[in-house]
Amino acid sequence: MRKITNILHFSIVSAVIIFSMAACAYNTDDDSLDGPTYFGKTLRIMNQQTWTLNMNAQRLSDVYNRYTGNSVVNAFIPEKSSDPYDLDHTIYVDTVGQGQIRNGILNITIRELTDSELLNWEELSEYYFHEWWLIDNKSKKLTCYPSDVKGNLVTLVLGNNMSSSNLLNRQKYNATSSSFTMETVYYVYVDKDCIINGESGMGTWYGEYFFITDPLNIRLTEGWNAICKITTYNQSGNAMISMSRKNPGDFRWAVYPNPYAP
Repeated sequence: MRKITNILHFSIVSAVIIFSMAACAYNTDDDSLDGPTYFGKTLRIMNQQTWTLNMNAQRLSDVYNRYTGNSVVNAFIPEKSSDPYDLDHTIYVDTVGQGQIRNGILNITIRELTDSELLNWEELSEYYFHEWWLIDNKSKKLTCYPSDVKGNLVTLVLGNNMSSSNLLNRQKYNATSSSFTMETVYYVYVDKDCIINGESGMGTWYGEYFFITDPLNIRLTEGWNAICKITTYNQSGNAMISMSRKNPGDFRWAVYPNPYAP
């Protein structure tokens, strides 16, 4: 199984493809109300339209095509290998929810996670808050209070296993003549209320691209939370990255290629 963070490579490739739209792009904001950012111990995603991505579109408004198909949808979480000598952090996955898309409409229920399904803070910070974890100035700390918090995040897959060809992502694209922005909502479970802090800094994602992080200050509540990550690439491929607790109403559930697929 490839690392869960391989999904970042797909994001970078998407940015390169969609940059060609910037000259004739415009912001696709509408007046939709923001959704909830806290869902309790059980996460229910109900009656949501899904969309496919058109990477040949010339305008951002044409990127999304309404999906009308049917599919089983499964929810997976990453799990660090129990082998203490597994230095490559091989990830396996557990199924924590199942639903369906019928005539393009998504309904899925994701259950409360058990203690054995949760990552400790060190693992969670490495997998999910990795840019703040990787900044060059190691004196700038990524911290969580209390430090014994555990958590995990969920990935939705069209099909019955992580090798299926498509994933579901709640997202939005924006572009100008000089930048491309990908905004993504993640659903994160924590076993207790906590505060996550990270400082601004600079770093390199394993030699692939340079990034700058904004200060991080997120309060999470025990159970399922929505966190929005905003990544803005300039024309050289460098990224500005920020995260906050929000769930914008104009984001779309997009079906996109699975970077884990063989």
